[in-house]
Amino acid sequence: MTSDLYLFRSAMRDMVRPKRILTALVLISLPSLIALLFRLNMKAANYKADEIYASLSYNVVFGFILVILAVVFATGALSQEIEQKTIVYLLTRPLPRWRILLAKFAAALVTIVATVCFSTALLAFTTFSFGGANSRTPVLTNSDIRDVTSLANKLKAHKDPVSEYLWTEKISPTTQLMIDPPPIDTSALPLRALGLPAKSQAVPPGRIRKQLTQELNEVLQSEEPLWDAERFAKTPVSATLRREAESNPKGTERIRINRLLLEAAYPREIAHIQSVPRLVARDLLILPVGALAYAALFLFFATILKRPLIWGLVFAFGWESWTPNLPDKFQMVSLMSYLRALAPHDQPDAESVDVSQIFNGNGGEIISNTLAWSVLACIIIAFLFLAMAAFSNREYVPREDAE
Repeated sequence: MTSDLYLFRSAMRDMVRPKRILTALVLISLPSLIALLFRLNMKAANYKADEIYASLSYNVVFGFILVILAVVFATGALSQEIEQKTIVYLLTRPLPRWRILLAKFAAALVTIVATVCFSTALLAFTTFSFGGANSRTPVLTNSDIRDVTSLANKLKAHKDPVSEYLWTEKISPTTQLMIDPPPIDTSALPLRALGLPAKSQAVPPGRIRKQLTQELNEVLQSEEPLWDAERFAKTPVSATLRREAESNPKGTERIRINRLLLEAAYPREIAHIQSVPRLVARDLLILPVGALAYAALFLFFATILKRPLIWGLVFAFGWESWTPNLPDKFQMVSLMSYLRALAPHDQPDAESVDVSQIFNGNGGEIISNTLAWSVLACIIIAFLFLAMAAFSNREYVPREDAE
């Protein structure tokens, strides 16, 4: 145990060298500086703290800082010893090789987690403090509809009073056709023998979600009250929410009450509106998991590849920046897809062709929380085991071209 602690402390000393501390400080402050620029250059009425935080957390913290730190520190945990020609002396210690590797990995992981968590906390402070906001905007975002298939089916069936009201009076005919496309007659088509479906091709759930988000937000912001005692008679509404709804609220408060009513009617389908502390706490929980998964993968790179830093950068900013944006099951080959499923940050929709229609007509969410946790756990365990096995059995010599 003493030897393990000594190795960990030695590795931590390498992590806190002045150049590395300076790099960490730059990465910690980068999202906050961008957020500060937004605040200084936007009118107060146009400044939406939750959208700024979501965009920067999604693109900068998760998409860049987390990945670049994992690449640099996880590959450096081993390659630095080879480049400095100290690997031979390291392996002479009276410890199993896998324990040596884990001690250095732990130091790298602590550095990665501390940097990304400080960066997120500083971003949240910069974005939401000093008149920013203390809760999310009460309107729905795309990621707030957690189960679009279930919600669409309930609206289509409209067996309860709330669904009947929304389906018959608020959901547009266009959206109804997207949810419940009419059958098409294929009897006259020669391709019928090839097994064409009896119904027209289903609309991807992603498009249905976007459409439902827009139309339900119109309901939330409408002057017509959503609350009606008979309409919500079968819905479990708290006494406090009932009193607030009956008080005929105005403005943002009316939107908030309407949102809570929708959440009560569809508790499994629509996410509960979260306070800022809960949003930030969720990110602070998922970031260490992401750091562990990426670091385990890149540590494995370092045990089997020459120039692991270069391969790690290619993987991180090539593969990982491209595959999460693919439709359907294609995104399941990316670690970032699972992290973003656990910590969704709604992003503005790009005005472009729906690529999912090119690959598959049935796009949508395929990564549940359970699947995301399971896959990430398997990745962490598998790559740590493989890295320890490779390090324990491979012969390492200092690189002759190292300076």
